[in-house]
Amino acid sequence: MTVRITKPEFNLRDKLSELEFFKLPYHKIPDGSVCQRKFYYLPNSGGAENETTSTSFVDASYFMHYFTPRFIDSVIMIEFTVQIKRTRNDSRYNYHRIQRVNPDGTTVNLDYDNNGLSFNGAIESNGSSTTTYAHLFLREIDTPYTTDRIQYKLQHKVNNSDTTIRLGENGQNRRLNCTIIEIKGLAGLERGRLWLEFLMHY
Repeated sequence: MTVRITKPEFNLRDKLSELEFFKLPYHKIPDGSVCQRKFYYLPNSGGAENETTSTSFVDASYFMHYFTPRFIDSVIMIEFTVQIKRTRNDSRYNYHRIQRVNPDGTTVNLDYDNNGLSFNGAIESNGSSTTTYAHLFLREIDTPYTTDRIQYKLQHKVNNSDTTIRLGENGQNRRLNCTIIEIKGLAGLERGRLWLEFLMHY
């Protein structure tokens, strides 16, 4: 008995054209690829400043941004760039960290033992009236395991309430910005950990 199999005709050129993406679909992006990058630019620092004398971490107004991951297993890299001012230098220090706010309102502190991601200060015997200006750059990675909208915000504190720390010093006309980057498919994977260690150092 002879069995005949027939297949529908197709145009090879059309099939090849289907594989040429003007824009690569997100589900075809390989793990380890940047699949989303958001830039947030604040007004010149004179219009977006926040200061505190608190010895506990408090929110820095204006330095709060929303982000919606595309994949649940992504790693999120957050970067903040800002000018800062501290009013004293006699063994006075300031600390900064990033905090994630989940869709249900719970928070996750992206720091180390409540000591922040950034620490700077000075020890001077006659520095009580010395004002310090500096540039702050913070970078941290996060694995929120969600595709719901989340918020990342900057927090700061000082070690002594007689000192004021200001983010976005109004005497420094610089752009304040934040970049949030989503890297697909690296959360919880060993190859993701090694890749991120390389990225954080270079």
